[in-house]
Amino acid sequence: MEIPNKDQLTFICKHMTDTFKLTFFLFNSEKELIFQASSNSPHSPLTLYKIEYIKILIDENMCNNHPLIKSTKLLENFLVINLKHNDNFEGAMVVGPFIYKKYPIEILKELINNLGLFSEMKSLLAYYESIPLVKRVDLIRYGIILYYMIYRKELDLQQVLKLNKLKIENVIEDENISLVTSEDNNSKHKKLLELIKEGNSEELANFMYVLNEEFECEYFSEKYELKISKSLAISNITLATSSAIKGGLYCEIAYDLSNIYIEKIEKSKDLDCIKHLTKEAFIDLVQRVRTSKSDIYSKEITICIHFINDHIYDIISVSKLAKLVNLHPSYLSRLFKKETGMLMNTYIQKVRVEESKKLITYSSYSLSEICNLLHFAHQSYFTEVFKRFVGITPYKFLKSRKS
Repeated sequence: MEIPNKDQLTFICKHMTDTFKLTFFLFNSEKELIFQASSNSPHSPLTLYKIEYIKILIDENMCNNHPLIKSTKLLENFLVINLKHNDNFEGAMVVGPFIYKKYPIEILKELINNLGLFSEMKSLLAYYESIPLVKRVDLIRYGIILYYMIYRKELDLQQVLKLNKLKIENVIEDENISLVTSEDNNSKHKKLLELIKEGNSEELANFMYVLNEEFECEYFSEKYELKISKSLAISNITLATSSAIKGGLYCEIAYDLSNIYIEKIEKSKDLDCIKHLTKEAFIDLVQRVRTSKSDIYSKEITICIHFINDHIYDIISVSKLAKLVNLHPSYLSRLFKKETGMLMNTYIQKVRVEESKKLITYSSYSLSEICNLLHFAHQSYFTEVFKRFVGITPYKFLKSRKS
């Protein structure tokens, strides 16, 4: 059917702006701006709504059978409706910007730094404070209303959510848990960090959805999506590390663990992997805090034990550990034996054997490869040490796993 003409589209934009305080941009088939109706929405200090910035969101090849949500590297969200007649692109209507929730200031600072926008830090932080908050579901509802005005076609809310790849459970969280308000959102982040400080691993599991929320935005550039996700992950881990230290975890252990996860995240090229590593870091930190609260060892020995467990694939020596805790190697060896009841090298062997059991069970590495990975001098020595701790040879252990 015929779509409304320019005057009719302008009428829709103007009255929707007045009623819902939205900002509208109307483009023709050449992607030229033909009308703009602004609410009191703030302007990005970087773009001041330069038309080229908005035009990036428009793709004449996109379908016109539902309203689309497009997001930017600055975490802004826009509603886009393509105007087509007989499959011919006639223009587009763009509404925005909006954000779904207020982000913690630490995460915004990290994002701004990672995007190379440090000089705009102050103005961007002010912008994020004033940008309109709109729930995902309400943004879709605006789109459904506009779509009906343009095409006279009713759309199903859940179907439009699905077409925009928005998960129903996240929309329900928006409506029922009210994560979008600044105060409530920050309080949930604070609660998450407080649980780490307390070493409360059981309740932490109930708040992990707060981390999921951080990764929900979709970006029009895959490059920015990966970059922003890494930034969010690193910021979250940095905050969690600080909370773990406040909870009693020795800073040497906390920072070492944090560096391990951050290094993995920085090297990662997979979004799901980044999300998984962030959650894994939170769980790891809260469990370390919990353990540290009931530790029976001195600070120096605790640091050594954590370091050995975290660096089992590295070459570990008594002198290296002694330097870590600023003690003489001979004194550290005696202290370790006194507190744990075993020699330090024996403990390292024990941890390596435990790791080798996991690799034998769950990986495709051969026994010789596992021997090399865990820095055993040769396979016969690996067999000897393994049998001492497990009671059978690695080969027999492998056979028992397969059977």
